[in-house]
Amino acid sequence: IKGLPSGRMPVRTFCVSPDRRADMEAFLRSEIVENFARIFYVVPRIDPNDDAVNGDLCSAATVFASLTRSAFVNIPCGLVHGRMNELERQHTMHAFLNGKIKVLVATTIVEVGIDVPDATVMVIENAERFGLSQLHQLRGRVGRSSKRAFCFLLLGKTESASSRERLNFFCRHHDGFVIAEKDLHMRGPGEVAGLRQTGWGDFKTADILRDLALFQEILNDFK
Repeated sequence: IKGLPSGRMPVRTFCVSPDRRADMEAFLRSEIVENFARIFYVVPRIDPNDDAVNGDLCSAATVFASLTRSAFVNIPCGLVHGRMNELERQHTMHAFLNGKIKVLVATTIVEVGIDVPDATVMVIENAERFGLSQLHQLRGRVGRSSKRAFCFLLLGKTESASSRERLNFFCRHHDGFVIAEKDLHMRGPGEVAGLRQTGWGDFKTADILRDLALFQEILNDFK
């Protein structure tokens, strides 16, 4: 699929530095109040104890507690993650689908298989920790109707110049093929017959991206 379905517009995507977080939150409140928006708020882990090494990573439990006490006080919010029992998770997702919950804080459990046409905003904490293809999947959860939609990439304190370049590229592009090619170029294909999932192989002269047409021609000759 190379184009958007009829009537849909590209999701407007922005990087948000820590000093602009309050401005973003004010915008989200106005979207909820004035345009009845529903918001996905994705975080990289479930609770603060999941990864003692990466103490700068946001957690669903912490973010949910913070948002319901400050930015989204008096706004119905929900929380879903993989450790919840199935019934509770389904109940929360149904409440979000029918509009009883306006903000859904979640881990990447919502990355695929979730269809909420009225969800118009995707917020992603620690966006620099996600690959481009995964960001594209997450962004695809919104903009599924004719309403305008937004994606906000919240940057952590440890984001680097290379991660900012990568995220700026993502903000400018919406073609999944272009994004996947950039992701391959930056991460590398890993090993077909080994366990390594990133990095480049031991080709001496070939380049898997530059010579893609040649690789395809070789494969066709073996069919």
